[in-house]
Amino acid sequence: KGHTDTVQHAAFSPDGKTVVTASRDTTAKLWDVASGKPRSLLKGHTYWLWHAAFSPDGKTVVTTAKADKDARLWDVATGKERAVLTGHKKTVWHAAFSPDGKSVVTASEDQTARLWDAVSGKERAVLKGHTGPVKHAVFSPNGKAIVTASADTTAAIWKTPDLELRTKGAREQLGARTNYRVCKDTLGVVAVLPFPKPETVWAPPALCGEAAK
Repeated sequence: KGHTDTVQHAAFSPDGKTVVTASRDTTAKLWDVASGKPRSLLKGHTYWLWHAAFSPDGKTVVTTAKADKDARLWDVATGKERAVLTGHKKTVWHAAFSPDGKSVVTASEDQTARLWDAVSGKERAVLKGHTGPVKHAVFSPNGKAIVTASADTTAAIWKTPDLELRTKGAREQLGARTNYRVCKDTLGVVAVLPFPKPETVWAPPALCGEAAK
């Protein structure tokens, strides 16, 4: 049986064999790609789900919900809840794993992003500095930086050498009231570049490759 309300988000597992869906019916589901049949029901959130993502090894899923103020980690093999990431004061909009799968970053309406241990579910650091809701957060390919996007019209890079976050002086403010896009080069360096115009998608070919077309 499928979801009973809007599906807000869907994502493939790294091996492409499984899909996770996040729905306004307060559940996530794991689906077998080959058969199209559901594998597991991930039930525990009490409000609409916004986002779901697999860990790099495909063994864990992280989900976020509208008003639960938390994110949750799920075991893909069993469909059981592994940990609840509790600490945000408002809606958690987005969550992402680090490239090594050992950490999770969450982005929230409470104007912060938070760094979590993906095994224990314990909070490791709070990324404060934005003056509006944080809508999105991702790790750089080498795992040593996090970039956040906020409704305060800025993006920010948080340097995390060896994933030990230095919360003081670590935030690089990348401009107010300017549009930015994020590109990744082949060395795993994250750059945040201004659009020439708000409606234009542009970036140097040397940095962003196909994204420049």
